[in-house]
Amino acid sequence: MSLLELLDTLYQQQIRQVAAEVAAAIAHAAGTPLNVIGGRAELIRQDPANAAAQVTRIEEQVRKLADGLRQFVDYLTIEEPSTGRRETSGVTSSPMDVPAAGLLEQLLRLVQPLALAREVEIATDVTELGSARVDAQALANLVTLLSWAARRAPAASKVQLRVAAAPDGALFEIQIPGLPPPDAWRLEHFDARAPGQGSEPFRIMAICAAVARGQRGKLQAEALVDADGAQSGVQIRLLCRTSSG
Repeated sequence: MSLLELLDTLYQQQIRQVAAEVAAAIAHAAGTPLNVIGGRAELIRQDPANAAAQVTRIEEQVRKLADGLRQFVDYLTIEEPSTGRRETSGVTSSPMDVPAAGLLEQLLRLVQPLALAREVEIATDVTELGSARVDAQALANLVTLLSWAARRAPAASKVQLRVAAAPDGALFEIQIPGLPPPDAWRLEHFDARAPGQGSEPFRIMAICAAVARGQRGKLQAEALVDADGAQSGVQIRLLCRTSSG
């Protein structure tokens, strides 16, 4: 497979995984109000006051919405034609583990041309990587993050990429100069942010964090601080696990 074909495959995979994560997030967000509606319907049944017909309609709509959400998630569940496996939210039922060192090599081959065009250096440190293995699907998320970092970093700056072994996987740490970190709790809860200054970087990190959770990993972001204690950028830690991790 050529690099161009591989890149296209990775981006298509990323789009599908994001769609599955968004569907799951919508289903989770709708669960609480549906429970409230059901509870209110029960209260009305306890004190009818000519509301029996409304109770029936409420319950019908609750069932209809719940069924629709389940169908929506099923619709976005991915089936890989080459293996017949099904996956939901990026989680597969059989292993696809590869050496993290090989995954890193592919990652740099895909992203380095973009970084060079932006006059951004990607400095790597793999001294603690060892023989770690990760799920091959993590490459899509890593390409999105690192290519985005190369575009967002100031021209002629340096993006630091450190890779280390971790329990049941590997930890990829990306330091991006000149970029503010998002609120950690927003990443954890896939919280929305209105369009405005700083919203685009947050959306990219939030989507990648959601995909990482679907792959049983985790994305965290915190401020980079220079020697004088001033904020100088953002540090992203992406934990990539094996397919059974």
